[in-house]
Amino acid sequence: WMAEAGIGRVVPAGAPASLAEAIRDWLADPASLAKAGRAAVAWAGGFTVERVAEEMSRFHREVVDAYRRNP
Repeated sequence: WMAEAGIGRVVPAGAPASLAEAIRDWLADPASLAKAGRAAVAWAGGFTVERVAEEMSRFHREVVDAYRRNP
C-alpha cells in the first residue's frame, strides 16, 4: 500500500542491494523524493490518537467476537 500511495518503495526482504538501489533512486531524483515526502506527511496526518484508539478498539472487538463464535 505504501508503494501504491507513492510514499515508499517495496524491496525484497533480505536484499540489501535492492534496498541500496531504491535509496540511490530516491537520492538521484530529489523531486520524486520531495513528492513522496509530502505524500507521507499527508498520509500520516490521518493518524490521530482518537482514530488509532478507535481502530484498535474495533480490532479487539472483532477478535473477541470471532473467538466467541468459534472458541
